[in-house]
Amino acid sequence: MKKWFAVACAATVLSLGSGVAEAAEEDENWISGAVWIDVNGNGLREGEDWPRTQEIRLWEYDQVDSAWVLVGSTLSHSGGYGFSAGAGAYQVQVIPEQGERVTAYNASAGGSAVFGPDGKSFPVTFADNSGTGVRLEIGVAEGVHPGNELRGSASGWCLDQEAPRGTPTNGVGAYGCNGGGNQHWTLKWITAGSAEVRNKATGQCLDQEFPGGAPSNGVGAYDCNGGANQRWLVRATDVPGSVRLVNAATSDCLDQESPLGPPTTGVGAHRCNGAPNQVWTLAG
Repeated sequence: MKKWFAVACAATVLSLGSGVAEAAEEDENWISGAVWIDVNGNGLREGEDWPRTQEIRLWEYDQVDSAWVLVGSTLSHSGGYGFSAGAGAYQVQVIPEQGERVTAYNASAGGSAVFGPDGKSFPVTFADNSGTGVRLEIGVAEGVHPGNELRGSASGWCLDQEAPRGTPTNGVGAYGCNGGGNQHWTLKWITAGSAEVRNKATGQCLDQEFPGGAPSNGVGAYDCNGGANQRWLVRATDVPGSVRLVNAATSDCLDQESPLGPPTTGVGAHRCNGAPNQVWTLAG
């Protein structure tokens, strides 16, 4: 495993907005960014926001053990942090103070790149030591993180583990957002590129159904079993704060079904086509 070090500890500390972008060696990659208090919680750094001193952790994916390993941490200084990194896959994680949480995910618009209750970024992969730099901005806001809603970009409705009489079922649909735990989901990263999508209320995994061992277009929520049909590749889109979820077993996209044009409450897994009903906004 490549030895890391915190650039912020050895380099000139730059002002908020510049971050720390000086590596110890010219051919080493680096991850850096700004950390700020997000006053209005929209995930964008604006004039009323101010720098924040915060613990930032660096995780690396260990190909041998097939696990994410904590390889270091640093404090942001004057709102800037940085790490050098060799070839491999990495995540940064912010550890908010008590009474604080990560702000809204808005990386596509140049805003905060961490999300969810655990405050981690999407994985960043470096193929080699080529002196490549990546910025991952981090916003922190007041309050407790409720978990992520996955809102269909075509409808604004939330991905929902159906619980029609208060008892959860295996059904998954898209319904008007109501703040319920059955509409909150967390991403548990399994590999450098794929994650389980777990329901906050039940702990069950979003699953492309394979009845009889053959893939179908059906999607449900079932006890997590480590199967590839329960892993999803999380692909960023050009829509701020939004992603596509591509099933690792089939390469089908999570789809709010719209067979006649208008969206329905049905959710399935279908061939990826670039349509808005296959785009989901991470909100929370």
